[in-house]
Amino acid sequence: MLEFKKEIHISLIEKCENDQLDSFFSKNETEIRAYSETNGIDINDIIKQIRLHLPLFEHSIINSKQFFIQGMIPLLDKRFNNYLTSLNYYFIKCGIDSISNFSNLHLKGNSIVEKNTNKKIADFEVHEVNEDVAKFIECELHYLHSFRKESKYRIGLFIKDYSHPLCYMSFCDIDRKDKIDAIQMSLGFNSYDYTKTIELSRVFGCGKLPYNTISFLISQGTKYYRKLGYEYLITAVNPYLGFTGTSMIASNFTPFALRPIHYCYSQTSNEYITSRNSELRKQSNIEMPPNILYIKEVQKISRLTPVKIVSIKNDGISFLKISIKKDIFKLRGSLEVVWNDITRYHGTNFHSSDHPSKGQCGVSSLHLAKHLQSRGYNVKFCEGNVHFPEDEKSIYNHCWIKLLNYGNEGVIVIIDITADQNGYEEKVIFKNEKDLISQNIRYESISEYNVNEVGVEHLIDRLTYLENLLEERNK
Repeated sequence: MLEFKKEIHISLIEKCENDQLDSFFSKNETEIRAYSETNGIDINDIIKQIRLHLPLFEHSIINSKQFFIQGMIPLLDKRFNNYLTSLNYYFIKCGIDSISNFSNLHLKGNSIVEKNTNKKIADFEVHEVNEDVAKFIECELHYLHSFRKESKYRIGLFIKDYSHPLCYMSFCDIDRKDKIDAIQMSLGFNSYDYTKTIELSRVFGCGKLPYNTISFLISQGTKYYRKLGYEYLITAVNPYLGFTGTSMIASNFTPFALRPIHYCYSQTSNEYITSRNSELRKQSNIEMPPNILYIKEVQKISRLTPVKIVSIKNDGISFLKISIKKDIFKLRGSLEVVWNDITRYHGTNFHSSDHPSKGQCGVSSLHLAKHLQSRGYNVKFCEGNVHFPEDEKSIYNHCWIKLLNYGNEGVIVIIDITADQNGYEEKVIFKNEKDLISQNIRYESISEYNVNEVGVEHLIDRLTYLENLLEERNK
């Protein structure tokens, strides 16, 4: 079993966002909706194509008033030329109309049923997809408009008696050495037989699918490759295009790498083309966020295998340090909800007018230290005094975390998750020691401990109580 950590997955999704380009959609929402309504094309399909083509242009052009009309609509018109004709033809061939009037559908046995009543709506079957149908799907309907002719196995979920699949997937051999090296580094293999790993390269769903369709079809592909002796299945997800990886997580994939994606465009038409396309191309004008690579075991293995996130770059592959600053600020919000007199240090002189964090530094800092250590960070639990420029806000007999070797080698970061106990304006401090000294803030340690060395009985009891409260809230 491969290790999966939800908080790391969330952090990876955040790394794949592009705030500047994301703002384009709020600024042009009216025009995008109008294009969708005028042409009868699902707005989500339009947004994917806009996202694919925005990197072709420079930021100054994208932000101009007439850009959507003059720059984007001509590309959308090319991209969606004959799209509705192809889609409507496909609707007939896959039988989507036989289930489209029903809601809350899911797969059960060999049937599509209503989730609440278990009423059977249609029977389905799973089998291979012939190359002609696969080519039509990948070239005409899939958002990439590109056929992977080297696919080894193409599988579909069909409504019974229809010729085209409701959901389609194709699988290929891994053809990029950086992916192979990333798997070996992420899973800690000394040697690795990449020929026993297959890649899920294309996924297409027609209309609103029964909710477990994609995970079901992945499971069918997994069974097929399990019989052939394969060990791992990988795939890529592009969060910038709006994909969240939810179906992958539901299918027991776990993220293992960030990989740059190269946006290429035709020299003649300006349309997006894949990097495998032999046509003359030009590169994007905007540096784009990476894809997330996911991996799952094909064979059933009970032992837990740690997965380290790696970053693939042009100059090699390295372990990725997940940004933890946002997580710590979120954790502070969760702690505030459960703090009470039991979690507070018993020697605290607390009044109703005091800040809620007063007396909560020990238990909160130890919880944070355990959390960071579990994610591979080198931390120390510190006890001592902190002096702020306004002396009345200084805190004595205080607890905080020291994060060692963060980012560049040798950098020490102070993390104080209850810095506001005596009125300091920041609830959380996350700053390196040099920056704090320049602001005339001094953290003076009297004692420093490794996390496993902290053994004060009343503190451990309060920590257990605190963590039980947090767990109850997250259920």
